[in-house]
Amino acid sequence: MARDDVKLLEAPRVAVTDNSEATMKGLMLYRYPQDFNVMIGTGAEPQNFEEQEVGTIISVTPGWRSEDLLDLSIWVKLYGKPEWKNYGADAKWKKAKAYDLKMEQPFFRERVDINNRFIVKPGTTVLLGGGADAPDGRDKAVLVFMTPRSAGKVQP
Repeated sequence: MARDDVKLLEAPRVAVTDNSEATMKGLMLYRYPQDFNVMIGTGAEPQNFEEQEVGTIISVTPGWRSEDLLDLSIWVKLYGKPEWKNYGADAKWKKAKAYDLKMEQPFFRERVDINNRFIVKPGTTVLLGGGADAPDGRDKAVLVFMTPRSAGKVQP
């Protein structure tokens, strides 16, 4: 059954040597304050910033087990967009005008974490998948297809 709401995000190809890790990242960096300096009459000034990466990380480590079998270690991690919460409040000092102290902080959740190991023949497709909540509340699936192939033996 065909669906029109499915999108192919990326189709990368990676070459890696025996027992070496290849890592692919599709990330966005969020920068947010850890502290706020509240100033009477003017508001809250953010300070001491930290950073968090959000997106997908895929790591693959292939190793030859025998002439015709690969030992394939795959790790998929998906971090969803943060939920923001305002820890500030309406403030008023003496006869000054009331205003909202914005002190927003993100809440990061690890959505999917798959770590697996397979023994496969070169050319066999491996499928890993998981779900994540989308900002619109709909579930989204993250599927990773891998088809390891041998480039042949390298002569010294």
